[in-house]
Order: sequence, then structure tokens, then C-alpha cells
Amino acid sequence: MEVETKMQTLYMKPSDPTVAGLLARTFPGFSYREVKVSIHDAGGMGLQSCWDGGRRDTHRVIRLADMQTYQIPENGNGFTAADRAFGPAGFPLALPAPGFAVVTLTEGCYKGLTVHIHTENAVKMLPAPCEVSWAEKVVLTATRSLKSSYAGIKDYRYQEAHEATGITRAEWDAAKQALIGRRFLNVAGAITTEGRNAAGTWDVRDSRLKREAYAA
Repeated sequence: MEVETKMQTLYMKPSDPTVAGLLARTFPGFSYREVKVSIHDAGGMGLQSCWDGGRRDTHRVIRLADMQTYQIPENGNGFTAADRAFGPAGFPLALPAPGFAVVTLTEGCYKGLTVHIHTENAVKMLPAPCEVSWAEKVVLTATRSLKSSYAGIKDYRYQEAHEATGITRAEWDAAKQALIGRRFLNVAGAITTEGRNAAGTWDVRDSRLKREAYAA
């Protein structure tokens, strides 16, 4: 059963105590630099678990009260026991639900760990609010979503950000140095986990990032 839900996405380090316990119970031994956390306002995420298009999701459900863990069996290709039992509609579950989390390991062309959790249980996972200037937001968004060079264009991130938002070279350089100082970028200019959360989900070409729109 899959329905549209509203989600907030943030990133956390696997060593963070709010996610370390979940990972230890669900996928011990897997090592990643960061974990994506999807906060849902309602249940209904897809629970398909089979190879499809070069990737597979493996889901494990964890009851937060006692950390009891349940594995979602392979399903979704039409040939498994779960498919025969539940049919094409899939599992009759509305997860993540209050009191439960779903931890998903993605393998294949994309690899990663995602914690799906209901809004009611997400308070401890929410990072402290942080303020960034318009120029810092532009730099973070461009760094998160664009390559540093592309099609022979050096400094591709700045060129695209300048065209889309109007940011100047001086503003870009000053904001980048400030973000390195705040550890939202590392010394090489790559975005950090904290920087991903501050960047949010906007694309650098989003009209809301234009100078006049952001200030309004």
C-alpha cells in the first residue's frame, strides 16, 4: 500500500546517538558516512524489496518502545511467498507509524541507509535550527546539487548560481569562506552533513533563491 505523504529530509552521522541504536539493531556492520532521515507525517511508504532496475531496498521495522526488530521479506516481483499472500497491493501496512521506524538499506547503483520515522517520534532527530544568509544558502544549494566542473566549464557551480540567482563572485567567495568556518563545507569545499541540512531541498535554479525573491 503506497500513498502520498509529506516528508522532511535531513542527514545525520551514523555515530549520532539518535540513529546509532537503530542501525545497530537493524543493519550492524554497515559503514556509511551519513544516513538520510525521512520524517513522514503519515504512513504509507512503499515496502517493495526485490532487485529492480539495478537496485534493491531491504526494509527492517523497529518498534521504538523495546527496539524489537522485524524484517520485511522479499516481495514485489510477483513470485515470492509474500506476493502470493498479499497480491499486487503489497503489504497491508501503513508505515512508518507512531512508535515504529523503518530502516532501509539500498544496494546496487545507489547505496545508502535511510531511516523513515513518523513526525511524532522525530523530535530527537531534528537538528537545532541554524540561520544562513542568502549568499550562504545559494552556495550550499549549488554545492549540494551541482558538480564543481561540467562540460569543460570550470567553477560550474558558481557560473550556474550566478546566472540563476544573481550572486556575485565576491559574495560567493565570502559566503564559501564563512561556510568553511562554520563547518558546513570542509576545507576542500565539499558539503558536510550539517551543510546538507542547512541547504534544504531547493535546487539552485529555484526562483525562490533569486536575490529579490529571497529577501521578500
